[in-house]
Amino acid sequence: MTTLNTRTTRSPEPEIVDTPVTGFRAAPRALEDVRLDRVSSTEWRVSDRRFLTETGRAVIGVVDRVGPAYRVTVLNHPDHTEFYGSLAAARNAFVERE
Repeated sequence: MTTLNTRTTRSPEPEIVDTPVTGFRAAPRALEDVRLDRVSSTEWRVSDRRFLTETGRAVIGVVDRVGPAYRVTVLNHPDHTEFYGSLAAARNAFVERE
């Protein structure tokens, strides 16, 4: 007797790949590429909109409120912090200049 498998197998979900592109230099990060996501009443996660958020590559820093100032920490240089007088100025700190 021959038995047929009538169950359908579900194909695996496609893997999200966000590999770096080589061979050219990406355009500098503009203000519209910088996204602030509030994570608490005094903290914001800073992301680059040009990258997929699912990979974690998009996160580029954090901003937190310290008294009247906003402290900026860039993940590439976590030991270096800068202070700004407004949230808009703190966001602007993540813009790349040529």
